[in-house]
Amino acid sequence: MKKNGSNRVKKVSSEAYGLLKTSLKYQVKEFFDNSTLHGIRYVAEKDRPFFEKFMWFCLVSVGGVAAFVIIGSLWEKFQTNPTLTGLDTDFHNQQVFFPTVTVCPESSFSTSLANETMFEEFAKSDNEILEEYLPVLKALPSLSYETFGAMYEAILNVSKIQDIKNKNLRQLAFKVGIKCDELLEICKYKDDEITCCDYFLPLYSEHGLCYSFNTRYFSTSSNETRNERINDLFETDKKWALQFVPSVSSRIFVHSIDEVSGYDFRPTLEHTVGFSMNLLISMKQTYTTDDARQLTVAQRKCIFPDERRLKYYKDDAYSFSQCMKQCRLERSHSFCQCIPPFYVPAAATNNYRHCGIEDFSCLEELYIIQKEKEARPKSQYDLSLRLKLKESDRLKSLSMPNIQTVRPVESAGSSGASIQVKAFDSPKVPIKHYYIDGQINAINKKIEENTILNGLSRLNVKNIGKRKSFVTQPPRQVTFRPIQFAPYAHKIKPLDKKFRIRSQSEGPDIIFEGYLA
Repeated sequence: MKKNGSNRVKKVSSEAYGLLKTSLKYQVKEFFDNSTLHGIRYVAEKDRPFFEKFMWFCLVSVGGVAAFVIIGSLWEKFQTNPTLTGLDTDFHNQQVFFPTVTVCPESSFSTSLANETMFEEFAKSDNEILEEYLPVLKALPSLSYETFGAMYEAILNVSKIQDIKNKNLRQLAFKVGIKCDELLEICKYKDDEITCCDYFLPLYSEHGLCYSFNTRYFSTSSNETRNERINDLFETDKKWALQFVPSVSSRIFVHSIDEVSGYDFRPTLEHTVGFSMNLLISMKQTYTTDDARQLTVAQRKCIFPDERRLKYYKDDAYSFSQCMKQCRLERSHSFCQCIPPFYVPAAATNNYRHCGIEDFSCLEELYIIQKEKEARPKSQYDLSLRLKLKESDRLKSLSMPNIQTVRPVESAGSSGASIQVKAFDSPKVPIKHYYIDGQINAINKKIEENTILNGLSRLNVKNIGKRKSFVTQPPRQVTFRPIQFAPYAHKIKPLDKKFRIRSQSEGPDIIFEGYLA
């Protein structure tokens, strides 16, 4: 009985297999006979000779392979470059803010204030001990990652550190630092004279104690406060310019209002007393449509404001400089169990303490390790579609990103020579990133002799005796294309016939152009 049962199962299985084979054969023949793909039907026709069938089979196979190769290349292109950049002519200038201009004096230390502070804070100490405290106090307002070593050496020369050990170094830095009225003499904004200290607010950053115009945040001796007085631009303004006169040699930083000044930035200008400088900038604004959410972050290389929230600056859109600043702060706390005085802990990390005198040996070691890592080869950041928090007709809008500048030719002047940061013309039509497959190819143009193209402006080199001067001319035809420069510190030497672009740090794409005055 068991044997008959097993034979019946085998018989049913063989019948099912034969039926499936017949059905498959019939379906394949039907496909070949009725397919609309050219050449497929000729492969299975009975009346055709074998050679012709083989020829059509080879042609169809080659066509199929070519189709798969093209599909693969298109898919790869979509993964790496899924957006198209275009121009949006429906743009209003009131969406543009004047950039942040930060003035960091080379010597941010006030001798008179330091003497007053020493007698107030260390009244019980001997005069010899007070002299030892002076280099420490002098280093505090200029404190940065680069000066941790100098600060540590000054501390080693102090014989009795007990009196200064319990002091809040951030508060001491504000007490002995240079004041705004000592740093800036005359200020004009939009061709109207302004009170410098009402517009230039203190900023204790990774470059030391500075004063910043149109900054999103300003510093106090205890925290960082959001600035509610932001200066924007209007078409009816007489002049889009900021002019000021520093009384001491200073480093000038110009960047987007949505970025925070810090270690990622290098000076846009280095001003010396007795020289006048004009910096002309052309502003461009980019935004990305909401359709880009269909892409992954790796594909679009940007994030929407609601996709990432930093521990610091929670109310602001994500930016590269804010993220890097948070990383350095967290690393300082992880390595030294404290944060440098120029940082302020966020509300979520109130247990973080400021580093004291005894912690600077650790901070110096941290800086050495950081420099070693920076010296290693690393990949370039590409944040060309960074989104800023501005809502307009369901489109996420970008405020002005960081600025690529051309260092101006310095000209001798009076001791009160000024610096002027001026918008070259009205803000450019914003660049729009669409979610469609495609790309914009750079258009190669013939460059005339002795002419250098810089972004969208044309700089002509004219020989005047033994000197060369640069004359800016508006381009005859403007070609917009995505700018893929890597970071903030691109500099162009002023008196060279051929420009040499250098990159000293990494960061977001720069989509400002600088113009040589």
